[in-house]
Amino acid sequence: MRKIESTATINQILLRQQQLLKPFLRNYNFDEPRDKRKFDELNQTIMFLILSD
Repeated sequence: MRKIESTATINQILLRQQQLLKPFLRNYNFDEPRDKRKFDELNQTIMFLILSD
């Protein structure tokens, strides 16, 4: 797991997260609990992959 040492690193991680999630946003209806849960799982997976790089 990557050690986060600075605010700049955190901002880079969050920017990368946003870039990876953006294509999926239009496919989810956040009023629907099932879609919200699926999106949360996708988000967790993306963050895991970014941090384990």
